Amino acid sequence: FITLRCIKGAQAKPLSLTLIKPPIKFHRYSPKMYLRQYICYICKIYQTLMKKILLLITVFIVQLSQAQIYKSVKERSTIDFFSATPVEDIKAKSTSIDVAYNPKNQKVAYKVSYTSFKFPNALMEEHFNENYMESEKYKNSTFVGDVIEKIDLTQNGTYKVTVNGILDIHGVKKERKIPATITVKNNVLNFFTEFNVLLEDHDIKIPRLIIKKIAKSIKVTVNTELAVQ
Repeated sequence: FITLRCIKGAQAKPLSLTLIKPPIKFHRYSPKMYLRQYICYICKIYQTLMKKILLLITVFIVQLSQAQIYKSVKERSTIDFFSATPVEDIKAKSTSIDVAYNPKNQKVAYKVSYTSFKFPNALMEEHFNENYMESEKYKNSTFVGDVIEKIDLTQNGTYKVTVNGILDIHGVKKERKIPATITVKNNVLNFFTEFNVLLEDHDIKIPRLIIKKIAKSIKVTVNTELAVQ
């Protein structure tokens, strides 16, 4: 890498130091300058290499995080439904919803047990589980789908997305396209969606005596915090 040449017996000529790239030419009678220039050049090479290494590490970490699965944080995740009629409003909530999101393939899924929903009174809860949802036969409601839009998890922000998938309620599966909002903040996600469910779409029968107390279309709200676990 370094070549020093001196012709014996000839008139003194400036020495030259040749590096791979770029060459550094030195001048007569300044050996300290030779060393200073050489050290500066080596430092520049080192700084450039370190920047490239740090960039590669950053890219690797981002790719690794995107390959990880985000799961719902139980104490900050809820699903509730609301039935509004002129006769009576009915609302129930569950804090036992399980949600998972894989940013690598854009898959999202949730599962909630019918018996985990809590009502204002025990009689409503009993009718819901025994007469309407038949919870002993159909244990859970599930949804499995794909987030259509790409989300940059490295950038904090709010993203409006559409989720296409299969909604399973009362053992009847329906293809649905559901709007949702995903908020990214410091690698923690908040997933929020509201959608309506028609009882007849899932073969849920309501007794005639109370048919005026329960809406034909039920509003479902999912609000969950997701983190890598």
